[in-house]
Amino acid sequence: MSDPVRLRWGLIGSHGFADAVFAPVLRNAGQHLLGAAGSTEEGSAAFAERHDAPRIYASLDALLHDPDVDIVWVASPNHLHAEHVRRALEAGKHVLAEKPLATTGKDARELADLADRLGLRLGVGYQGRFHPALRDLHAAVMEGALGEIAFVRASWQTQYAGLPDAWRLDPETSGGWAIMDIGTHTLDAALWLTGFPQARLLGSRLSTQHWSVDVEDLAVLLLQLGNATGVVETATGVQGPANRVEVHGTNGWAIATGVFVPRLGASGGRLVLSDGTRTLYDAGQNPYEAQAAAFAGWVAGRPYAGATGEEGAVNIALLEEAREEMAGG
Repeated sequence: MSDPVRLRWGLIGSHGFADAVFAPVLRNAGQHLLGAAGSTEEGSAAFAERHDAPRIYASLDALLHDPDVDIVWVASPNHLHAEHVRRALEAGKHVLAEKPLATTGKDARELADLADRLGLRLGVGYQGRFHPALRDLHAAVMEGALGEIAFVRASWQTQYAGLPDAWRLDPETSGGWAIMDIGTHTLDAALWLTGFPQARLLGSRLSTQHWSVDVEDLAVLLLQLGNATGVVETATGVQGPANRVEVHGTNGWAIATGVFVPRLGASGGRLVLSDGTRTLYDAGQNPYEAQAAAFAGWVAGRPYAGATGEEGAVNIALLEEAREEMAGG
C-alpha cells in the first residue's frame, strides 16, 4: 500500500515469538517498536538491546502508561491474554492480541465488548488472513466465482518435534493444545470464508494420538456454517501434508495450500482452482508483516481485513463448546 501508516508499538512479552518474530516483523512492516514489557526488567532490557528499541519498561504498568505507545501487541501465554488485553484497553491503547483472545468464551466476549465501549481497536492475530493465497481465495468466494458455498475444510497437522512449554500442556493455562495452538487458526479461516454466519457445532473429537499429555494433540470439529458444512482439523501429534484450506461450491472448488505461516520470510504457498488456474506465491508478502501494517491502518481509520475482537470471541466460544462437549462425554 502506498502511504503506509506508521505507529508506535509496545510488546507484552520479551521472549518466544515476541522476540523471534514480532519484533522483526514490526521493523519490516515499517512500524516503530518502542520496547517490550517482559516478566522482568532484565528481560525487557535484553530485548531492547537485541532489537535496538529505545525504551526499557520496568513493568507492564510502565509500558501501558507510556503516552507514546499507540498499539500494544499482546504476546504473553494464553492464560494471561484476558488480563493483559483488558489492562491495555483500560489504559487507552489499541490492542493486537495473539490468538487465542482468551481461554474462555466469557472472557473473550467481555474483551470484545470492552473495546467497543471504549472505542478502541481490538484485533486477534490470525495472520493467515493476510496470506495472499487465502486472501485471493476469500476474494473468489465473495465474488461468487465458486457459486454457493456448500463445504469448507481447513486442515493443519504437524507432529511437533518435542513438547512445548509447560503452560501449553495444562488445560487451565492453555485452554487446550492442538485446538488452541493451531486449530484456532483453521477455525478462523472456515468462519471468515463463509462470512461469519450463524455457526453451530455439530460434533467434535479431541484426543491424544502421539503424546502422553493432559491436553489433546488432535482435534476435529464438524460445524454448520449458515447453509454450508465445515470441517476443522488440527494436530500437534500426527503428520499431515502442508496446511490447506478447501472451499467447495456449486460452480467449482479451490484449495489454498501453505497459508498458515508461523515464521519470517516470504509467504510461499499456492492456490489451485477447479478451472485450472494455479497461482504460486513464492515472493508473497509475509502475513505477519501485512497484518501489522493493516492493523496500524485500521487504527488510523482505514478498512481492516484482519480478525476483530468480536470475531475472535466467536472463535473461542466454539472451541470452548468443543472442549466442554468432550469433557462431558
